[in-house]
Amino acid sequence: AVVSTQSTGAHIPILSQGTDHHWTVNGLAVRGTQASTAGDYLITTLNWPVVMDTTVTLSIVSGGEVSTVSTNVQVYGVKSMFTNSKPTIGFSAQVICVIDSPETLVETFWYVENCAKRATSVSRNGTLVTSVYEIRELSDDDWGHYTCVARYSNLPMVFQRLSIIPEQACLLPELSNGFFESKFLRSGEGESAQCYSTHQLTADSDEVQCINGELVGRLPICEPIPEDSLSKTLLAIISVCACIVAFAILVVGIVIRVKKSKVSAAKDFEVYPTAPERQPTNVSVMSITHK
Repeated sequence: AVVSTQSTGAHIPILSQGTDHHWTVNGLAVRGTQASTAGDYLITTLNWPVVMDTTVTLSIVSGGEVSTVSTNVQVYGVKSMFTNSKPTIGFSAQVICVIDSPETLVETFWYVENCAKRATSVSRNGTLVTSVYEIRELSDDDWGHYTCVARYSNLPMVFQRLSIIPEQACLLPELSNGFFESKFLRSGEGESAQCYSTHQLTADSDEVQCINGELVGRLPICEPIPEDSLSKTLLAIISVCACIVAFAILVVGIVIRVKKSKVSAAKDFEVYPTAPERQPTNVSVMSITHK
């Protein structure tokens, strides 16, 4: 998917050594800023990915006073995404996606996890298109990620994802070079991360737990396994595999010998066939006596 990046900057006069500042995006404090000085000015720049209409605010603290300045950033594509009600087991729920719709919008569709789905309904209101995916009689199998996709004829395709999980549950984050087996944790549950074969958990990684909708614990980190340890691990795996193969060959050899011995014993105890009785013939035997 393609997201636009809005670069917002400001020049702040340094009135005193106590001048400080911070950025917020839709009310949430963010990092990823760059700052430098030029004479009597502090130059600060925020680079932040924008996937929907966003309000960016710069707050300046100087001389004990706080001043703010805000700017609105508008983008094409998915403007907002939400559910029409609180998802509840046994009840239907609608996942709603509002899309900025220039004339070049071709279609909208959905992904439920990794499976493509058609929209339940699509409606237009002016320049906005509302795409709805309905979940009927929601069950435990329906928890997960729902992705709304907008495809344009002359613009990059964009998407937005919304995670639908039980109330008071915690969505588990995606890890670099590792994974969680579950998508989310219910309140009171915990889970440890797993790393891919070439990586291992850092010593300070621990199990994360969900407590009343908040994920508690240190975020697991998967770091590369040192070459010496990796070589030892591979050598151990190869040794184990070699032992398994040797044991299998030994078992096969024993089975073959047992079968051969049974066949040989059967031949030793077999009764040798008797010769058939001879049938009488018509040949006469004459006895000649010499005097």
